[in-house]
Amino acid sequence: MKRIFFAISFICLSLLSIAQQATKQEFVLEISRDTILLGNYFEVRFTAVNIKGEFEAPAFSEFELIGGPNQSSTMSIVNGVSSQKVSYSYFLKPKDAGTFYIEPAYLLNKDEQYETAPREILCLPNPEGIVQESRITDQRQSFDFGEFPFLQKPDPIKPKKKLKVTKI
Repeated sequence: MKRIFFAISFICLSLLSIAQQATKQEFVLEISRDTILLGNYFEVRFTAVNIKGEFEAPAFSEFELIGGPNQSSTMSIVNGVSSQKVSYSYFLKPKDAGTFYIEPAYLLNKDEQYETAPREILCLPNPEGIVQESRITDQRQSFDFGEFPFLQKPDPIKPKKKLKVTKI
């Protein structure tokens, strides 16, 4: 009986260590929009998933730096598998109309060097002064409580109308 318990424990621990090693690594660039009207700004976010290292931002020479660098990090452990994510974000405003490029950013650690792909930004004239949304929208899926009626919010209680009482 003890042999079976130790064999099952060994197999579970082996599978757990393999699952932890199979985490994906990526270093990506996200932008809130690739076409922008002059006078507006946009968000640029560099995100490293499961990679530790020293971040080197590109020179934003064609842009005015409105805000940043802003850094955020998250770490999660789900079913024994850990993952971490670090993001660096900037808010940039083009100095003039034209086509510009966000140069690659680099993430350096002792083993490897990661880099993002360059991205093209098109800035158009804006004679009407239109203001555009500048943030990256989060693409997380929302959970629909429709499948679980016991989790739905109850309908609000409507106040009862007072009856008018007339005395005879």
